Amino acid sequence: MPISMPVRELTEAMQKTHTEAVHALTGAHNVPRARVHVHQAGTRELLISCADRLLADAVVMGAH
Repeated sequence: MPISMPVRELTEAMQKTHTEAVHALTGAHNVPRARVHVHQAGTRELLISCADRLLADAVVMGAH
C-alpha cells in the first residue's frame, strides 16, 4: 500500500535545518554570512555556475 508523504514540506524542513547548521558552523568561525551560500540542485551544474558567478577560487561541498 503506497504511503502519502508531504515531500515538499519535508524538503523545505531539511533545507532549513541544513542551512541553520551551516550558519552555526560558519558563524562559530567568524565567516561572514554574506560569504556563505547554501543551495540544493544538481551538483555539476550548481558548482560550476556558483563558482563562475562568485568568481570563487575554491568551492566547499558537503554531502550526506
